[in-house]
Amino acid sequence: MAMLQGQCGEYLHWSLEEESGCLTISGSGLMWDYARCWEDGPVPPWRGRGLELHLEEGITSIGRAAFEGCFLEELILPSTVKRIGEAAFDECGITGLTLNEGLENIGEIAFFGNAFAELCLPSTVRSIGDRAFSGPSGFVHHAVIPTGLAEIGGGEESHVFGEGFDAPECIELYGAPVVDWSLWWPILSFMEGEVIYPAEWQESDLPDRRIFALYPGVDLDLADEEDFGQRWIPKEV
Repeated sequence: MAMLQGQCGEYLHWSLEEESGCLTISGSGLMWDYARCWEDGPVPPWRGRGLELHLEEGITSIGRAAFEGCFLEELILPSTVKRIGEAAFDECGITGLTLNEGLENIGEIAFFGNAFAELCLPSTVRSIGDRAFSGPSGFVHHAVIPTGLAEIGGGEESHVFGEGFDAPECIELYGAPVVDWSLWWPILSFMEGEVIYPAEWQESDLPDRRIFALYPGVDLDLADEEDFGQRWIPKEV
């Protein structure tokens, strides 16, 4: 069985079984960044292939566009990964995703165009880039999100999880009450489903409906306060 090998970081190496598509990346440190599919620049030798991907402990960062356009189906990140670069897993057909505790940063369009029935973000995540989990063929039905995020999307026009029919049917929050709800506009203003929050939160911990309407395009002054309240549901314990 033919085996291809090479380097993908200063201290990272890859090996690919050509026939099976089994790709193993081992070593320590950061992966190199790569050019997007329409750009000039370095391209990973496995681009566009169906892969059985094995990322070993020691990898701390997944490079920009490292697996863009590859078919992966399932992805498990090692416990050492702290950062996922821009477009790292763009349009990969991933349906099963396991993100590790210790992950801190998820780049723009990192998982654009993938579909997840449920997505659980680790408590260590501090920033999520614009459209990280959205896209024409991407959607997340149920998203479980830590409240310790310091940066979400790229402003009022960003859609972290999609919008309208592509937005999650349910978002579940966990952690301490949010200090600044205005930060959550890129997530909560583009969904029409339920928001589940920890049962121990007080009513005063919930956002003022005037910060954002849960209906895209609706005038905040016309947002139905009763319906807004019905969409915020304490988690059963």
